[in-house]
Amino acid sequence: MQSSKAPNQSRPHNPDTGDLGRPRISGVVICLNESARIEDCLRSMWPVVDEIILLDSGSEDDTATRAEALGAQVIQRVFDTFSAQKNAGIEAATHPWILSIDADERLSPDLQSAILTWRAQHDADAPCALRMNRLNHLGAQAIKHGSWWPDRKIRLFHRDVARWGPAHPHEALILRSGTPVVDLLGVLLHLTADNPITLSRKSERYARLWAEQHKAQHDIAPFWKPMLSAAFRWLRDYILKAGFLDGRAGWDIAMIDASYTFTKYYFTRKGNLNNRQQREPADSKS
Repeated sequence: MQSSKAPNQSRPHNPDTGDLGRPRISGVVICLNESARIEDCLRSMWPVVDEIILLDSGSEDDTATRAEALGAQVIQRVFDTFSAQKNAGIEAATHPWILSIDADERLSPDLQSAILTWRAQHDADAPCALRMNRLNHLGAQAIKHGSWWPDRKIRLFHRDVARWGPAHPHEALILRSGTPVVDLLGVLLHLTADNPITLSRKSERYARLWAEQHKAQHDIAPFWKPMLSAAFRWLRDYILKAGFLDGRAGWDIAMIDASYTFTKYYFTRKGNLNNRQQREPADSKS
């Protein structure tokens, strides 16, 4: 890994960093070619963190330059999995408390205030995890129904009690048993996709990654599994969870999420069928 750090004077002033006995926080962000969004992300973090570590997986734009200009320490690391990138950021962090968000996420003013209030009152030596509600957006529209809301995520935690698990592409934070979880007010803004076409492409890519990981289990689902699971996903998200209240965006999201469900099960089944056909000749000779 290679790292570079911008001059200290580019780092915004944070009045809370000198409070003895209070949590010192390292912000961790992973990214690739996020020139258009990285500045808003980092600016939203600086009021509540003491440093920012940015894990860049080889951006071809000026993401790294923009991040350095805002005081972030940029580390270049070849991408393998989302979890590995985020865990590498934790290991590189100076401080024990970690605020881990993605480049398409940013802290709302209310969430900044909630974190600062918690920070001013919490004992730095009492590990816990902090959970916040993520408000997802399709284009400029905030989505407040369906499968996208509520969307509670743990993004702030003590490094001694949490690491990102191996699931890919949807990595999950694994907490040490018995770790207290604190719910914060305010929302984490998530710019999920610019439009339905972008969302559909992103969804298909994630579905194929999911299938690639799960086909190694060699479980061959019934032929009806992809279609039936997709139909149930649409019914749950659009009708039962009232996705229709988000208008056209709710319809697009329900259809794309159903397609994601179909695709991941279809390619898992197809991959496992191919694996079985490749094993059978060898097995028949034994």
